[in-house]
Amino acid sequence: TWWLARHGVTVANWQWDTLAAHHALDAAAAHALAYLASIDSRQPFWKFMKDAKESDDDEGAEFDSASDAVTAYYTYNGLDAAVTRELIDVYEARLKAANLLDFYGHHYRDMFMPLLALMQHGIRMDELRRRDGHAQLILACKELRDQLTTMAGTSLHAAKGESPKKVAAFLYDTLKLPRRTLKGRATTREVALRDLIIKYPAKAAEPCSLILEWRGKKKQSELLTEHVTDADFRMRSSYRFTTETGRLNSSKNPFGTGRNAQNIDRTLRHMFVPDDGCVFVECDLSAAESRVVRARAGALTGDQRMIEIARSKPWEFDDHTNTASIIFGRSTDQITKLERFLGKQTNHAGNYGEQGKTFSENLLKLTEGEVVRTPEECQRMLDAHMLANPAIPLWQRSIRGELLANRRLVNSWGRVLDIRFDRMDDDLYRRGYAYKPQSDVGDLLNQWGLVPLHAFLAERALRSRINCQVHDSLLVSCPPDEAWLVYDFLRTSLERPRSYDGIELVVPVELK
Repeated sequence: TWWLARHGVTVANWQWDTLAAHHALDAAAAHALAYLASIDSRQPFWKFMKDAKESDDDEGAEFDSASDAVTAYYTYNGLDAAVTRELIDVYEARLKAANLLDFYGHHYRDMFMPLLALMQHGIRMDELRRRDGHAQLILACKELRDQLTTMAGTSLHAAKGESPKKVAAFLYDTLKLPRRTLKGRATTREVALRDLIIKYPAKAAEPCSLILEWRGKKKQSELLTEHVTDADFRMRSSYRFTTETGRLNSSKNPFGTGRNAQNIDRTLRHMFVPDDGCVFVECDLSAAESRVVRARAGALTGDQRMIEIARSKPWEFDDHTNTASIIFGRSTDQITKLERFLGKQTNHAGNYGEQGKTFSENLLKLTEGEVVRTPEECQRMLDAHMLANPAIPLWQRSIRGELLANRRLVNSWGRVLDIRFDRMDDDLYRRGYAYKPQSDVGDLLNQWGLVPLHAFLAERALRSRINCQVHDSLLVSCPPDEAWLVYDFLRTSLERPRSYDGIELVVPVELK
């Protein structure tokens, strides 16, 4: 449908998609067509047919002529189409048997056209800023690479970029730093380098910091290459149903251009600009996941304070500032911006069962090393948070009980996480803690935000267009005279009461 839309062809009566149908049945499984055919059809594997053999060891096909290659492509395409059609009969029957046909209709089929429109429209990039930013980052990467080469006495790079083996040899053999391992092998991943900087600053600070800075600049430069945008200087991303919580996943588009639009580096967001004659309007669900956790915990335990915090208005009570005041032992009016940030991260980490070591590592990743807290410090923050909110550990215990008893979790929209074949361990429990809040919020934004807004813009023939879906917010380009209309529609649609384990909750919408 994406390719056809590029040629002005709109598919009518679009009801079924194998990836979407299988995701509705088993979100945690793989959904590629070859995998689905291997478990739900008798079709022998055929995906190698489109690839020409490069050696006798390859699994590809042998083509004696261009005509043979074209015939192979036609056959390959025919098998794709036939197997897809065959599988839909299987999945329609399973959805019907599981009473999930309506769920599939609302949460997948109704999303097809809004997501296709979002993918087709994309978001505009300032071309001059992009070129200038890319050139500066490439220059910075070269300077950092030269510094590392001088320091190590040899290049730490291979043909296609950094060489992990050379970096490991430099750090652990040349500098004699204590070896960091992952699954028994030497590792140079970010967390390992940050740990070395903290524990061995004299020897590790300069080389590890240069390596991390080079990686960061390289990653930023990749977002600003000329292949990120199309000829009209717009970045178009794919959105797919691939996460087990139902939250959308974003990546390159089928052309191979574009990037993940949901985690753009904050230092690069100024590269993106609204459509011509428009302003950006961002509608954000305020602390949505924390509110859902507190509402569900309050419903379970009868803790009225939990329910009051969940229902509080953003201008009346700031949950993250309150958590910061608890973990740092100061009044809310004395909390700094950094401390509020730590309060927010402590909320999420505590709600989802993280321990001090993981929390410390995630802080390093999230802030690219700017916020350093030891595992012990992080554990103390988590302990203070849980001590002040005893209903949350009890709610987590109820999730564990639900997993053990039912081998599944169901959110407020009827979305199911099936864990019948998963091993019961702490990782699974943490997945369970995160499942309901994240899936509740993702479905809320899509069902009461993305889908109705797409229809509203079309019905009113408005010029406003949706640019990005970012898990708990929508970014829209609006002509100034439509900005309030769009916000008011989204606020009215999203700020409806919804029951979470019997507790009615309205998640407030904030406007930027």
